[in-house]
Amino acid sequence: MRNFLFTFLILGFFYWIAVATSYEKDISYPCYYQVANYIDSDTLVRAYYERTQVDTVIIRTSKDSLWETKTAKICQIMKDSCSQPSFKILVVDTSQNYSTWNTPYGKKIYFRQCP
Repeated sequence: MRNFLFTFLILGFFYWIAVATSYEKDISYPCYYQVANYIDSDTLVRAYYERTQVDTVIIRTSKDSLWETKTAKICQIMKDSCSQPSFKILVVDTSQNYSTWNTPYGKKIYFRQCP
């Protein structure tokens, strides 16, 4: 019985090592916190930092609300705080029916290319 328990523990340890090293580590975008904090500061219209896809920041929201000025501010944050001036920002609405989606991430509300 003791040998069985010892063998089980050794196999469990190596299984844990294999699982811990096999998963791909999530590499976060360097400006994630600055952009997410700015988006979260608007309490009237909830928006969420969805993801960064190559050179595009995707923001999810449920309605259009001054995204022209908000995305300009996000571009300024990315340029000043993170030295990332040439990103694109895509604001999508994911609350609609899938048939209305015109991007893979949701229905496009606003798009901006940062200078």
